Amino acid sequence: MCNVPRHPILRRTPLTTVVCQVRFPKVLGLSEADVRPLQKRLGGDYPDFVPGEVQEFLIGPGVIRQSPGQERVYQFRASDSSWAVSLAAESVSLETSRYRGFDDFVGRWRAVLQGAVEHLEIRRQDRLGFRFVNEIEMPAEAPLDRMRQMIRAELICPVGAHPMTQDLVQSLQELRLRQPNGYCTLRHGYLVKPDGKHVYALDLDFYDDTKRDLVVEENVQTLTAFDDGLDSLFRWSVTDEAYKSFEPENAA
Repeated sequence: MCNVPRHPILRRTPLTTVVCQVRFPKVLGLSEADVRPLQKRLGGDYPDFVPGEVQEFLIGPGVIRQSPGQERVYQFRASDSSWAVSLAAESVSLETSRYRGFDDFVGRWRAVLQGAVEHLEIRRQDRLGFRFVNEIEMPAEAPLDRMRQMIRAELICPVGAHPMTQDLVQSLQELRLRQPNGYCTLRHGYLVKPDGKHVYALDLDFYDDTKRDLVVEENVQTLTAFDDGLDSLFRWSVTDEAYKSFEPENAA
């Protein structure tokens, strides 16, 4: 069996968060008793329970944050908090801040999804999404030169093109793009985070909101295609110099 990753693993990755989520018709009356069998099944990898937190991420002026949620969410975390499974009445998610490649991620996702399908008797899928949030550090003063070194010119071309666009404070753009197998969203821009760090964010999201039967292996196949698309879009979004600075390992 080949253990070479499908895409290069970046030793100095700018990737901060990877999230996969499937949404399904609401499970009415979801209770702790319903969730307990799934907790037991996943407890070896996600032993810590954290109630009331949500999975979905928002990106906006100066911040990348989690969105507030109205419904109860059951979250199970790895002991070092680098992985988390979130279950709500209409969704199940897998999130990591320590991405080691698609094969590792999709293996975990298959186990989580299979458990949810079996224990909650989920039969339909409303939406599948796969999201990569990258943050490339920028200098606080005069970030334009660094942006030109790291980010593809087509994404930043207005900056510096006119005397009034020289001194950049913040930027944000969202592109929603139709694909043969769903939709892709590219959110990107120069932000100052709440901790004062200056970054260029590349937030890539591939999703399909076609309602269909939820079949685990078909779900995984779709996720594999999403991974290919997101890797391609990320690679296009940064310069060759930037990509080399992330120190990619060999891939198939």
